[in-house]
Amino acid sequence: EELVYFDGTIGVGSRADQIRLLSAVAGKSLQEKRIKFSEWPEYKKTTPYGALPMLIISTGDTSTIKLAQTTSIMSYLSKEYTLWPTTAEKEAIAVSLLASIEDLRPSLWKHRNEPEALKKYIETRYKDYVTRLDTLLGDSPFFVGCDKVGGVDCALFSFLRAATRLTNEAAQQHPPRIQAFMKRMASLDSVNAFLISPENPEKN
Repeated sequence: EELVYFDGTIGVGSRADQIRLLSAVAGKSLQEKRIKFSEWPEYKKTTPYGALPMLIISTGDTSTIKLAQTTSIMSYLSKEYTLWPTTAEKEAIAVSLLASIEDLRPSLWKHRNEPEALKKYIETRYKDYVTRLDTLLGDSPFFVGCDKVGGVDCALFSFLRAATRLTNEAAQQHPPRIQAFMKRMASLDSVNAFLISPENPEKN
C-alpha cells in the first residue's frame, strides 16, 4: 500500500498522523507519496473525492484501488494488520469511534489560531467528548473492550494528543481513565519510537 498525503507538516494531528501511527504499531512499512501544494490542483483530479489522505492498494499485476476517507483507510489497514475487532457488534463500535473523531477534528483545526474560541471549544464540546470516551473505555486498557492496542486506539491517541499539543487546557479535561489510556499508549515501545522518528513530520 502507498499513503498519499500533503508534503510537510499540515498541522498538529493531521489525518495522516493516525495512519502512520497505526502502521508503526503494527510494525509495518507504509510507503508514502507526499504531494506539494503546488501539485495539488492537478493531482486533486485523480482522487476519488478531491481530498487527501488516499491509500493506493495493489490488487495484483498492475491494477490498483484508490481508497479515500480516513475512516475507511483506518478500518481497512486495521483489518489487514489484525488490529481490528472480530465481531460485527464491536466492529460497528470501532467504526463509530473513528467517525466521531472526524466530527470533532474540523472545529479543533478551525480554532487552532483563535485562543478564546479554542478555549471555549475545549471547555465545552471537547470536554463532553472525552467524558463520553471515558464511559466507553470503562475499565478496559484499550477501546472496544480490548486487552491489546488496536487501530481505534491509534486514532484516538493521535487526535487527543493533537488537542493537548494545541493547548494545555485539553489535557486538563481528560478524566482519569483517559489520562491512564494516554500514558498507556505513550509507554508502548512502538508508539514512542514513532513519536520521535525523523520520518514522522509531526514529531515536534
